This record gives sequence, structure tokens and C-alpha cells, in this order.
Amino acid sequence: MLRAIAEHGAVSRTVIAETVRLTNAAVSRIVRELVEARLLTEYPATGKRRRAGRPQIRLGLADDGAFVLGMAITLNQKEVVLATCRGEVVARRDCAGLPLDRPEPALEALAQAAVELIAESGRDRRRVLGGAALIAGRVDPATGELRAGGPLGWRPVDAAGTLARLTGVPFVAEGRAAALLQAEARQGCAAGLRDVLLVNVGLRLGSALMLDGAPVRGAANEAGQVAGFPSAGATLDDTASGLAILRRLDDLGLTESDGPADDGRRLRAIAEPGRTLPAGARTVLAESGAELGKALRLLATVLKPQAVLLAGQVGRHPDYVAGVRRAAADPALPGRPFETEVSALTTAQSAVWLALDRHLFHERFDLDRLAPERAGGGALAAA
Repeated sequence: MLRAIAEHGAVSRTVIAETVRLTNAAVSRIVRELVEARLLTEYPATGKRRRAGRPQIRLGLADDGAFVLGMAITLNQKEVVLATCRGEVVARRDCAGLPLDRPEPALEALAQAAVELIAESGRDRRRVLGGAALIAGRVDPATGELRAGGPLGWRPVDAAGTLARLTGVPFVAEGRAAALLQAEARQGCAAGLRDVLLVNVGLRLGSALMLDGAPVRGAANEAGQVAGFPSAGATLDDTASGLAILRRLDDLGLTESDGPADDGRRLRAIAEPGRTLPAGARTVLAESGAELGKALRLLATVLKPQAVLLAGQVGRHPDYVAGVRRAAADPALPGRPFETEVSALTTAQSAVWLALDRHLFHERFDLDRLAPERAGGGALAAA
């Protein structure tokens, strides 16, 4: 019911009953409990009344009913946000300068940032239901363990467990590309599609695959990964990633580097929306996008996706997207043409929706956490 209201906005009890296929009596009972728990707010009906009698009341998610933490942990994005149960970010902490050479100190610093963010926001900490961390790497979604650090170079670590212990709230962890695809399929440009390949283009390439409406992970959570796909005598990571673009720009004398630690800042500057780039830099972006597009034509021959979804700072850049689309539609290239969509969701936004799905819009959510008067007053204090 909460998920339906989140997706449809403020709606009447009748609409809720039709959407979730419950009786009006059952909906009224559940709504009463959710209002008592301050998760729902009642709004007077707007517009012209269609019939006489009591005006129909609309129900929407409350602004201060519950909160979740979203965390982005990638080479060029280290951020913590606090969001309402409607997915609206109310506080943000940029941890751009945080070193990621070792997992434990990095997770400790991010957890401390989350705790401070809650305190500084003035929100009731007892109403923070949990958090979700999106990590650049191969994550086991069932356990929250980072099995392979990928771009981060981290050894295996229990990321979700560590963050939960240090913040005092439940945490889940997921690979960045997989969570982005889930969020887009739920409410973004992949909504209604069943077969989608998402490629996140940051410093490194990350990808995720959905077939017949279900995520495809494989035995080692490596299915759908395209970074190692052959490309121009190397791999796609070597020819189409943000790092590949930076190296080409360096070779052309279009950028200057202070070393690997500076790569994230440089890539953000290049991919910044609205920035005017030299013609040579735009050509590099377009050609790198075309390299990805060529490889995706071959993959599309086998996977036959309804759409390929481009995400990430570089993946959203107009010149890079244009390069992908030109290759996708070029009949002279081998493989199958494909439709391209561009994701508008950020990693932090996707983390928020994952947190809401796991900690609020979930069948195992314990409503007594937010309604202590029904639980003898002890549940909230314990939480």
C-alpha cells in the first residue's frame, strides 16, 4: 500500500483498494494504523465533487513520517544523503576528498558522516529506518558483502554489516549499476520494459542486465558485465570508460593531470552539464561513445534488449550519447541496432529508492517501530 501511494501520489482510499486489490474495510483499517504511525497524511479532496455526501479524503506519504540514508561509494562519487519516505533529499554530505585506498577506514568515515548528517538535519533519529549503500564493485545483494572491489580495488568486506554496526541503523548494499537499473525499471525511463541493459559510464564501466523483468546476476554476480568485452584490440574499459577518455585527452594535451587521485575531479569537470568543451575533447567523447556502441551492437544480437540505458556522468554527456547512438544505428557495422535511453537518476537517488524498498516498502517492515503506543512504548525506545 505504501509503495502504491509513493508511485501514484496522494490518492483516495477507493483508488488504493483498487490498486492493491483489498477490500475497502481492510484498506480503512490499514490506513488508520499508518496515520497513527505518522507515515500517512490525510489531505482534503480538491476540485469539483462528483456526488453529494462526505468529501473524499486523499492520502499521501507524510513529510516527516520516516527517513532513509542513501550512500554512494564510487571512484568519483562519495556522498551521503538523508531522504524522506517520498524520496526527497533533505540533507546531503559530500565526501569527495575521502581516500578509498582501504575499505575499513573509508566505511568508518562514511558512517560517521551519516551519523553527523542525521544530527545536523534536526530529524528524529528514531525515524531513520535504515540505509542503502551503492558501491562500485561486485556486491552480493543477499548479504551486503562486497565480493570484489572492482574499480575501488577493495578486498572482500561486509559493507552492509559494517555500516549497520557503525551507524546503528540497518543497512543493505548493492552494486551501483544493478541498483540504478532497479530504480529506473521501477519509476524511470525503463519503467514498463522487460529486457534492458544498463551501462554506467564513470571512471570505469559498470553494467547490469534485466531479462523478462528480472535482474540477471549469474552464480558469481558477474552476469551482464561489459567492461572486459573486446574492443579495438583491448577491452571496453580501455576504450570507452572515463579513464580511457582522460588518457586520450592527456595525450592530446587537452588536460593536465596531478595523478590518479585527481582523475575523479577532472572527469566531473569534463562531464559537467552545460560546460563548453574544445572541439577535440568533444570528438574524443563521441569516439569513445562509438566504441561502446559498436560493442553493444554485438551484445544486442544475442541479448535483444528493448533498450540500452546509459547512466553515469560520462554516459549522460550529449557528445558521448551521440557517439553511442550513431554506432547503434549504423547499418555498416556488424551486429543488431538498438534503442538508447539516458538515465536521469544519480547514484545517490538510486540508493534512496533502494533503501525505501528494503526498509519501508517491504512486507517485513515492522510498523510498531513507528507506533510505540501499540507496542507498549518499548519498541521505539529500543530502535
